[in-house]
Amino acid sequence: MTKRIDVTKIQARVSELLSEYLIPSAAIGVLHDGEITDFAVGVKNLSTEEPATTDTIYQCGSMTKAWTALAFMQLVDEGKVGLDEPVQTYLPGFKVADPEVSPCLQRSPGLRDPRTHHGGDRRQAVGRQYEGSSLRPPGIDRHEQLA
Repeated sequence: MTKRIDVTKIQARVSELLSEYLIPSAAIGVLHDGEITDFAVGVKNLSTEEPATTDTIYQCGSMTKAWTALAFMQLVDEGKVGLDEPVQTYLPGFKVADPEVSPCLQRSPGLRDPRTHHGGDRRQAVGRQYEGSSLRPPGIDRHEQLA
């Protein structure tokens, strides 16, 4: 017999964290042993103090990148996908709408480019990959000259 999740305890802890970090609300969903439990804590509108519900719509910004990376790395750990395989191996119809991005992706042998994973000068390695493009990788200013 598996242990059921203690929703009351989780709700209380989430409420504490929301208060501590000055976050108005959160909607939580937990999948445990094939059963989905969801609940909301806090208010969805500070002015009206209308309570949040599990149907409250939140903006999630760039959080999906981290979730996607986590899910992909779990598949890597399970041996189901490889970091050095081209994206098209898993998504044959994958295309990028921005023509400046396409050459950068085509130069890379896969999701991990060995040319940027070495002990040398990062800007030199990255500069080769982004040569001729107005794009710049994360952490390098778009006006900064690449070697």
